[in-house]
Amino acid sequence: MKTIIQVILLLITFITVFPAKAQKMPPSKTEIIKSKLEVTLSTGQYTAKIGTPNFTPLRLIGTVGINYRWNNNLKHQLSQSLQLGGFYHKNLQTAIQLYSEFSYSNYSFNQWIITPLSIGGGYVASFSNMTTLEWNGNQYVETKMPFRNNFMVSLGSSFGYKTPIVIFTKPLTLSLLYRLQVQGIMVQSTVPVIGYSSFQIRASFPL
Repeated sequence: MKTIIQVILLLITFITVFPAKAQKMPPSKTEIIKSKLEVTLSTGQYTAKIGTPNFTPLRLIGTVGINYRWNNNLKHQLSQSLQLGGFYHKNLQTAIQLYSEFSYSNYSFNQWIITPLSIGGGYVASFSNMTTLEWNGNQYVETKMPFRNNFMVSLGSSFGYKTPIVIFTKPLTLSLLYRLQVQGIMVQSTVPVIGYSSFQIRASFPL
């Protein structure tokens, strides 16, 4: 019995201590700079308003993307991302986004990363959750617009931190993003475009 307890304690120590030490080993700057591709996962509040997002009720958005760095400068980096996202608004729409953003990032502050500008745009597949009224010649009747092809424009900034956490030998970066995005055309005659403001948390690591 005593031997079994000792083996269990040894296994617990090995599982908890050894991986922790291994994960905290930071990669070299050379290894980081060689990685031009980066995978990103984001989620956050996506509010149909311009300005500061409301957090009640929750309007979550989720995106997965890939980021490509154009230059080799350690401090000033230009990158292009491709993002695939989706969100649901109960009384408005369910939408899938596919868009690209061009960004400038500054890595001059040790592990902190400032991205003052990200700008881009793309496509939105919008499935309407709204019921509208349409004149049929005699009276207004309820109708739904199940699907629309829309455009979108995206503008924002972010603030990130390169953590000591390593995933598959690559360092994990956590970022807080603000995005102002405009989608159109919703309803040609009454609501040509709609604006969204969002705060998002993004996790990214180089490939």
